[in-house]
Amino acid sequence: GDTSFVRTRERIRMVEDCAIDGVVVISPYFLKYSQSDLIAYFEALADLSSRPLFLYDLPQTTGTKLEVETVLQLAKHPNIRGIKCSDHFTTIRPVIDRIGEEFRVIVAQPNLMDVLLQAGVREHLDGIYIVVPEWIEAMVEATLAKDWNRLALVQQDLSALLKVLTTFSAPLFSTVTTLMNQRGIRGNFAPQPMRPVTAAEREQLFAHPLIQKVLAGKPVASVEA
Repeated sequence: GDTSFVRTRERIRMVEDCAIDGVVVISPYFLKYSQSDLIAYFEALADLSSRPLFLYDLPQTTGTKLEVETVLQLAKHPNIRGIKCSDHFTTIRPVIDRIGEEFRVIVAQPNLMDVLLQAGVREHLDGIYIVVPEWIEAMVEATLAKDWNRLALVQQDLSALLKVLTTFSAPLFSTVTTLMNQRGIRGNFAPQPMRPVTAAEREQLFAHPLIQKVLAGKPVASVEA
């Protein structure tokens, strides 16, 4: 996504020759748009995209919320196949309740995964999952086995990790970069101008008992953050 239709259209065209299954598009930002503006925007992009288009509701970043009725209207478009919802779950539930199964609703609620999995909400996506894939796998296994106690224990670890990462002295994406690199995943996941983790912060981070569990890849009983 970008600040206007034309710029977003060009981004879609840039990736259409790639081996992708779809494009995910956030609402235009910087300026404020009405819900009717957003409907026209997404429908026009879906018309020209050669790949299925997925909405991305990220109001905490864009400043514009995709309202329930807007999503339901957009879901009627044959090339709009789903939505990634990163707002509070109370705003997502009405969409899940009223939409057909052919329209995918993917939620980003890492602090509520155990509750939502028990309730039958199965499609989850959040950036934190790349740091602890073993924990997410354990949550899937616990859900399939209906081992809700085990699921809750892993959720406690995941929620504690989120607290550690969001309250650490270094920028979040720099901290994630440090953890990913330590786990053998190369790259820099922190955009400029975010500063890197200092040597002292790195030492402090790796000394934390929960971070040691992350690096060991062990989803066991919760450790206090």
